Amino acid sequence: MYQLGHKQVHAQNLQWPLLHGRHWISDFHRRQEMAPFNSADPYGESNGKKHTPYIRVDGSQGTVTVGDGSPFHPMVASADPATVHYVTHIYVVDQNNKTIAMENLDPTNVAKASITFVVPSDATSLTAYEWCNLHGLWKGPTVSLSKATTSGCSGMRLAVVAMLMVLMTLSLMV
Repeated sequence: MYQLGHKQVHAQNLQWPLLHGRHWISDFHRRQEMAPFNSADPYGESNGKKHTPYIRVDGSQGTVTVGDGSPFHPMVASADPATVHYVTHIYVVDQNNKTIAMENLDPTNVAKASITFVVPSDATSLTAYEWCNLHGLWKGPTVSLSKATTSGCSGMRLAVVAMLMVLMTLSLMV
């Protein structure tokens, strides 16, 4: 199962939406190279944390939030074009640059730009991108995953299990 927008979608049903999403992604990169951005690459954390998409992984669920909390990126909808400022899309790619999640965001009634998604079990790294209607394409830091990260066990749980195994082994030796 993958997260696509607000729906959980089976992998076999993802081919069309993610192929369609690739067209969006290609368009974001093309637009980034044009005025007013004039940048061959997406902006990054060094250009401003407010626009940077950050990934947090908990077991098999991932969350992308734009901004580090000081502040989060605004999500301002308005009929006034001079006031509108929001993240239109967030997407996540894996180590093979395969799109594993993409969502078109609606700025109305939303406090911050964020998506959740299912982390594929074969993913070893994830990178999030976002498109801001005013400031273009932004790339977040790549997050490296271990099997422990995506297996549903937290690092603390694994440490406790390892300690219990050592204790059991020691008690058998006595």
